[in-house]
Amino acid sequence: GELEHRRVKRFYARTNKNNAVRQMTRLERREQALRRMIRKPAAKKKVSPRLDFAESEALPFTAPEYHHHISHSRNFPMNITSFLASNQGDPAVEDFYPKLQEHILGRLHHPTWSGDGNEFSNEERSKLVILNNRMFRHKVMRINYTTYDVRRGQDSINSRNHADVMVLARNEDSGHPFEYARIIGIFHVDAIYNNGAGSAPNTYDILWVRWYRRDTSYRAGFKKKRLHRIGFVPSDEPNAFGFLDPDEVIRAAHIIPAFYYGGTETLLKGLSVARDEGEVDDWHYFYVNL
Repeated sequence: GELEHRRVKRFYARTNKNNAVRQMTRLERREQALRRMIRKPAAKKKVSPRLDFAESEALPFTAPEYHHHISHSRNFPMNITSFLASNQGDPAVEDFYPKLQEHILGRLHHPTWSGDGNEFSNEERSKLVILNNRMFRHKVMRINYTTYDVRRGQDSINSRNHADVMVLARNEDSGHPFEYARIIGIFHVDAIYNNGAGSAPNTYDILWVRWYRRDTSYRAGFKKKRLHRIGFVPSDEPNAFGFLDPDEVIRAAHIIPAFYYGGTETLLKGLSVARDEGEVDDWHYFYVNL
């Protein structure tokens, strides 16, 4: 009709009058492609536990008497349900919420030890309420520690490029005094335990980690003059991912990839929030630098 005639005239005015029909056809196809792009629903962006490098979060001076220091800013909330929904199918988030409940309940019942992750019943976990179902993400954690020559030291740890930490071994029979983990996210949560006593909410600093495991087949240590060798726990094992109380962290760890053995996808398949964006595999082994 008349509207289509006007449309053709509008296209004609945008040509240089040299082979106008061909130019008008290209303009029409371009217009249709733009309309399809507008109608196409945007891809759902996955919720990340990490803060972007460009984000700014103030963290003032850390007093030397503190063991660790994490900002309690509430500028970067993360809805737990939305986070789990956007990362559905990722092995790293399997049993995320029950593990989080177990961790908080463990710290509530025995503050000096965060538990083994399999201690409380479903009924006990149901009494724990995370306020507004939110976790607050943070960019940096500082750790104060004593160096080997009895001096004060401080590590600044973030989940992007300085994420490896060491803790005391949870199993005394492991044959090695330490365990190692990579931080995926740094959070704090406000939680209430409804035990009938009218409790007030408590704030908990929490680290979400991916655990390493020492390679016991590799002979290492001072006597062997070789660095200990570790690798990530396979994602199909229940203790591959977990939560850690920052008070349990001794200091940052210098973990070096064992380049000779190359990478592998068998430990955690596909894209995952446990890795940096775009990464699809892990180094097969790492060395723990002294």
